[in-house]
Amino acid sequence: MKYRKQLLQIVAQATDTPQELLPGMPLIEITGTQRVLIENHKGVILYEPDCLQVKLTIGSLFIRGQGLTISRMQKHQLVITGCIQGVELEKEAQC
Repeated sequence: MKYRKQLLQIVAQATDTPQELLPGMPLIEITGTQRVLIENHKGVILYEPDCLQVKLTIGSLFIRGQGLTISRMQKHQLVITGCIQGVELEKEAQC
């Protein structure tokens, strides 16, 4: 499976295909300071009014702010609203 993912990334780079079009690759869209849309997530690890941690295929995404709520959660899509103060991606080590 890891070989397949690496092969898809090489093909995407060679053909100038955007990485977000690769199957399973997370797509994160931030709209102003009020909304974060995450596609292809793997679940919520931490859920507090001032911090959310979301598992991704490439690591974890931390969203910090005030009054954070999950306004929509589906199998592959997650929408977080509130006063967004910061978004941080913590990538898994890749060797």
